Amino acid sequence: MSIHIITGRQRRGISTILGVLIFVGIMFTAYIPMLLVMKQADTIYTQKKLESERLDELRSAESVTVYTYPTGASAPYNLTVTVVNKGVSFIDVIRVWINDTYHSVNIPPILPSEEKKIGSFNANPENGKNYYVKIATKNGNTFGASDSIRYDNGWEAQGFFIYVSITGKGTCDVELWSNPHGSTYISTTKVYLGGGSTVFTSFVVPSPTVLNKNYIVELKKGSSYIDQDKVSIDWPDGPAYIWAFLEG
Repeated sequence: MSIHIITGRQRRGISTILGVLIFVGIMFTAYIPMLLVMKQADTIYTQKKLESERLDELRSAESVTVYTYPTGASAPYNLTVTVVNKGVSFIDVIRVWINDTYHSVNIPPILPSEEKKIGSFNANPENGKNYYVKIATKNGNTFGASDSIRYDNGWEAQGFFIYVSITGKGTCDVELWSNPHGSTYISTTKVYLGGGSTVFTSFVVPSPTVLNKNYIVELKKGSSYIDQDKVSIDWPDGPAYIWAFLEG
C-alpha cells in the first residue's frame, strides 16, 4: 500500500488553483447576466429609435389647413372648427385648443383631401380679446388657423384674406378676380418658383357681402392661363379667410 503525503507547498498550490477556479466562476456568473442586460438594452434602444423614426415619418406626412368662424346665433360664444387634410395619410385629431384651453375630441380619422367639421366649441369670450385656434393630432403635430378672431360684443374678423399655395416651376403671375355676376379683375402678384417648388402669397379683400364674396384665383404663365381655383368668403357663416391651391 502506498501512502501519499501532501506537503505544505502542495496544499498552497491546490488552494491557489481552487481560488482561481472560484474567481473565474464568479466572473462568469456576473459577466453573462451583464451581457444579457446589455443586449436587452441595445434591443430596446434600437426599437425606440425605429419607433421615433417612424413617428417622425408620420408627422412629416401630415399637412392640415384649419378654419375657424363663429357658430352663429344658436351658440353666440362658440367657434366652429373645420379642417382640411392636405397630407398624404389620414390624421387623427385629438384636441382643439382655443388660446390656453383645450377640448378633447373623438372623431373618425380624416382621410387625405377630406374636409371635416370638427365641432363647435365654447370659447368663453371676453371683450377686447383675440382668440387663436389650433388642433393637435395623435402623432404630436399641431396646426393653427391662419388668423385670430377678436371678440368685442360679438365676433370680429381681423381682416379678410385669400391665401394662395402655388406649386410648379418658373415665373408665374397669380391674378385675383371677383365674381359677383361676371369676372372683375382685382390684383396681380408675381411669384418665382425656380426649378420646382411651392410658394405662398396672399390677397387682402374687402368685407364680404351677398354680392361680393366669390373670387377666382388664376395662375398665368406668359399669356396663358394654366390653372384656377374658385373660392368664397362666407363670413360670418364661414371663415374670414380661405385657401386657394394652384399648380403649374
